Amino acid sequence: MVKNNKSLIAILIIALAIGFFYYNSSGVDGSGLMVHYYKDGVEVFQSNTLTIIDIDSSLYDEIAIDIIGENTGDYPISNMLVDSAGPIQFKNALPSLSKSLNVGETKTLWISDRINVLELGGLPQPIKFWVNISGESPYVSGKIYYYVGQEFEIVTTCTESWTCTDYGSCSITGSPGTKTRICTDSNSCGTIDDRPLLSTSCCIPLTCADFGYGTFYNGCTGNIFCQEPTGYLQRAWYPLGSNERYIASNPNYVWVSHHGGDISKYSHNGAYLQTWDGYQYNPGALSANTNYIYWGDAGGHEITRYNAYDGATGRRFLDDIRDPGDVVGLASTDTYVYSSWDNTNNVYRTDLIGHYDTPFGSSTMLSRPKSVDANNNYVYILTSDNRIWRWVPAGNAYYGFWYVNGGTMAIAVNDDYVYTADNLNKRIYKYSHTGAYITYWTVSGTTDFMDITAEGDYVYLLAVSGSPRVYKYKS
Repeated sequence: MVKNNKSLIAILIIALAIGFFYYNSSGVDGSGLMVHYYKDGVEVFQSNTLTIIDIDSSLYDEIAIDIIGENTGDYPISNMLVDSAGPIQFKNALPSLSKSLNVGETKTLWISDRINVLELGGLPQPIKFWVNISGESPYVSGKIYYYVGQEFEIVTTCTESWTCTDYGSCSITGSPGTKTRICTDSNSCGTIDDRPLLSTSCCIPLTCADFGYGTFYNGCTGNIFCQEPTGYLQRAWYPLGSNERYIASNPNYVWVSHHGGDISKYSHNGAYLQTWDGYQYNPGALSANTNYIYWGDAGGHEITRYNAYDGATGRRFLDDIRDPGDVVGLASTDTYVYSSWDNTNNVYRTDLIGHYDTPFGSSTMLSRPKSVDANNNYVYILTSDNRIWRWVPAGNAYYGFWYVNGGTMAIAVNDDYVYTADNLNKRIYKYSHTGAYITYWTVSGTTDFMDITAEGDYVYLLAVSGSPRVYKYKS
């Protein structure tokens, strides 16, 4: 007899069959009686082992034991009772009803209440099940006693069924640690043979927000490089003067021009290096390539070339352009110099020492150029009608244009992108070389943008914040 309980793995049905042999004396020990265990009418467990098994894919956690009597004697037996039994769980489960057996009769005398298998499994093994049964016969004076006992071991075959919580937080950040979880066996087998791991190694890497930017050691992964995001303000510095107007850069330095006629040279991180006097009384646009600085005169209608390393004057040129006006845009590569002027729609190209080429753009660009910049592949011209034109270096063909915001006052170009300085919205915009918009960032705390230049991975903005200041941004 079995109780079905889906919460635990368990149990097997057994029947304890006890045959009675009749003795003609009172107090006879019936230890010679046979003990049989039955499952589904078939005798089993002859090895004296009660194995807790899964029956028909059902789950059991309790058993009941049947006591079966067989009268093989010559006289009927009546008033049969269980006087004592063990273990106590078995004794307490047996009913106190009296029974009788006729001659030659075999029947179930008592069926125990259900016994919790876990209680039996917790007893010292093996367990000895035994009963003392008394009875009466009209042919025998006094009580007749029958004893039967049998040892067997309860062997559980509980199948563990584990569920686990998620792992908790790692015990440490920035170096190897551990994280733990709780696992529960829903079958409460009491064993941990199949229990999943309760802990595992972990490592939470530090982030760029923890480090800052640059290369740092991370205990989880080793060295990492924290890349600055586009528009990240890496550094800002105040130039020496108080009336700076233009800015230029090359792979080695940054230059800022002063209205007083000086040029100051700085490292890319703003360290002051040198100042030299210029010839311009009304300094205009400024540009730099690898070896030279080009500085336009807003009043003398000329461009002066300086050595980029020591400031030595190399050459003045463009005096031969008839009344060109003031230099308002200036760009230079390692091959050419491009300039725009305030009284013409032309852009003029010269070689590095000022040999003049035919101007280009006046028949196509119907507005005056405001700003010019170039790389080795294209020339970019910002015109007063808020368009940026892309020309080939020879100036004989252009590849279209795109519109920009009305507050755009200067452009800068590197090998990858085009940048515009929007003085109205106080923003720097980033475009592809074909004019596809990519992103922008806002410059805080400034009142006026003056000029912009781009070099490598950085953009340098000259703007007024109380006094002129250079802002270095990740491009």
